[in-house]
Amino acid sequence: MHHGHLSDQNLKSVIGMADEINTDENSFALINDITSILGVGDLLIAQNGMRELVEVKEGKINALIAKLFEENKQDDPAAIDELSKIHGPYIADQIKRFGKQKQTMDAVIDYIKTGTGKDLIYGVYKNKYEVKTPTDGFNKLVHAAIDRFYVDRRSLLVPLDCCWVGIFDKTGISEQVRIWDFMHYLYHTLTKPWDQCDYLKPKEQQNFTKNNPPEFFVYSITPIYLIKNKVRTFSHQPLFLTLKSKYAIDLMVDKFGLYVYFDVDNFAALSAQQGLQIRWLTQSQMDKFNSGERIRNLVLPRFNGRYLQLEYNNNSCVFSYGHLYRLIYEFQSGYSLVEQIKEFLAAELFAKGLESFPLSPKSKQYESK
Repeated sequence: MHHGHLSDQNLKSVIGMADEINTDENSFALINDITSILGVGDLLIAQNGMRELVEVKEGKINALIAKLFEENKQDDPAAIDELSKIHGPYIADQIKRFGKQKQTMDAVIDYIKTGTGKDLIYGVYKNKYEVKTPTDGFNKLVHAAIDRFYVDRRSLLVPLDCCWVGIFDKTGISEQVRIWDFMHYLYHTLTKPWDQCDYLKPKEQQNFTKNNPPEFFVYSITPIYLIKNKVRTFSHQPLFLTLKSKYAIDLMVDKFGLYVYFDVDNFAALSAQQGLQIRWLTQSQMDKFNSGERIRNLVLPRFNGRYLQLEYNNNSCVFSYGHLYRLIYEFQSGYSLVEQIKEFLAAELFAKGLESFPLSPKSKQYESK
């Protein structure tokens, strides 16, 4: 979640506080930076029947700001102005950062207590992202295909709007062989008709050269995903919430294989149809962005060596593994994902507009840059 390395953080202080809390057998403090479950706050604390999130801060300046919040003076222009005269104008930005962290942590705790999340930009209660209606049909289609597979165990390819799902029997056959089988089926479904398969030709007609290699060398580099690997993807809903329990269990014990291929060209075309602007970026173009350092620290999917940028209302984002995994591991429709991205980009634009307002109407030095 594009955080820095643990060695760059105040980990020693966080560990010290966690150890202190954990001396009480009725309390438990989880260090969030060593999990991939929660990306807000330093500690998640269970204590006295309640849950709390804590940011661990060091130094005199942070102590002054913490006191400001305790006294509920974080929006008091006079108090901010006095601190700025003593400690420098940058303290106003630090106060604002404190405020955003507290607001986010309060919202997370509210969600834990009530099961309902609040959109911090629009102020309405909703899910972090909404799965649009067409996705329901996708999930039913995949389950119907698996139901059909259980009848006679015949291999199936299921076309979705931006993905292909392969269902294969794995009885007595290795994972790698089934992966190659899925690639082979895709190749002859999307690229080269079955009647032109290299392996159906008589040996004397198999005239392979460097420029005309056997088709295996072409299709074996197809990027595909194994659905059972979702058990390692903690940032998305668990496998058992995507598949029926019986199918999830059979998948994990290798009674059958479920594979997905993402057709990025179809997704780009669908995005354009829904009003998003499409741009393909090279690595050098990515490195030239003002936020290039942050982008280099992220692992983003590349398609034929390029990144997919999506733009809406003059605001843009780069297609990420978070987006990809909604399609791959949750069987969301491409349409649903495009609508989510549009909503996110519209919200980002709205947030940028909010940030242009000064914290204090009396002093320009508090205006967000």
